[in-house]
Amino acid sequence: MYILKLDLQKEGIINDESIRDSLCTSIKNVDNSMDKIAKTIDSIRNQTRRNELGSECYFSMKKLLEGRYLLMNNFLTERACRLVINIEEDVEIYGVENELDRVFSNLIKNSTDAYQERNSGGDINVNISKIDEDCVITIEDFAGGIEKDVADKIFEEIVSTKGIQGTGIGLFNSYQTIVGKFEGKMSFENKEGIGTTFIITIPLQTKKSKNGKSI
Repeated sequence: MYILKLDLQKEGIINDESIRDSLCTSIKNVDNSMDKIAKTIDSIRNQTRRNELGSECYFSMKKLLEGRYLLMNNFLTERACRLVINIEEDVEIYGVENELDRVFSNLIKNSTDAYQERNSGGDINVNISKIDEDCVITIEDFAGGIEKDVADKIFEEIVSTKGIQGTGIGLFNSYQTIVGKFEGKMSFENKEGIGTTFIITIPLQTKKSKNGKSI
């Protein structure tokens, strides 16, 4: 591509300057697209590698969110949704990265489903911040909130926010992962008619020894 662009810029190859400039611009756009595709492939490859390993280690929340964004971007675009990520300070979490990644995937997908039920799209805000010795994560949508009778029992295994279309297992598993695997807390704020915010708090100093006890 680079050599072709240099050739086009030489006088005599294409005499019409406007055509030459247009072709050079098109080549530049192709280069940018190929670079974006390469980065996406690298992200998917790295994400898959980490998921296959499934071992406990320290991992960057920023890199996890960047990978999740790339993996879900087309899905979100198709549903007229936009993932807005705000990371006040990158922090490292100890645990199995793909387990936390599945929690993000489930909560983000739930938000897109809620928008779909309203025949609309919208923003899904993901905020990461460090407060004292905790990593605080909020995932917020504006898809109308959750009905009160469901909200009262939302982390029970058989309760779904999706009516007959859902099983409720995703939220239950997410809650169990945060509490059981990351020794954290998971709650939510519900505003009927407006939206829902899930709040996850994970202690930064938690590190497990080989016998499974926190040290």
